[in-house]
Amino acid sequence: MSEGAHLTWDQVFEDAETAQAVKQRAGSANEENIDKLARVLGEANGDA
Repeated sequence: MSEGAHLTWDQVFEDAETAQAVKQRAGSANEENIDKLARVLGEANGDA
């Protein structure tokens, strides 16, 4: 058994235009949020 967590993040939009608009506004913010979450979880697990 492996340790850790697996996170799947799906975003579903009504159409491609809406998806593109969100992508332009969000930029790399989603990836930054996931990185922050990984750090927090690591610290809570004593990996800091």
